[in-house]
Amino acid sequence: MKQRMRSNDIDTPALDATSIFCPELSLPIRRFINKQVSVGQDCVVATREKRSENRVKHICQVNDWVLKKSEEVQGVFYYLIHKAT
Repeated sequence: MKQRMRSNDIDTPALDATSIFCPELSLPIRRFINKQVSVGQDCVVATREKRSENRVKHICQVNDWVLKKSEEVQGVFYYLIHKAT
């Protein structure tokens, strides 16, 4: 995945979920962040799912993560998520 969104961390983990659609989107995001992102680290999630914004906001709220930024570029939705706990 070409990472468009960046955090201050050069080694920001990224999940390319562009081939995954709701409702299957939630589980891969949770697994990715829980297993590959350290507490205090940012990550980027990319998806083509048009309904993903509410789902990502909910996942962040339930897990005490912070959705720092979201943007859509040519039909791909990018989310910068901070794993606070």
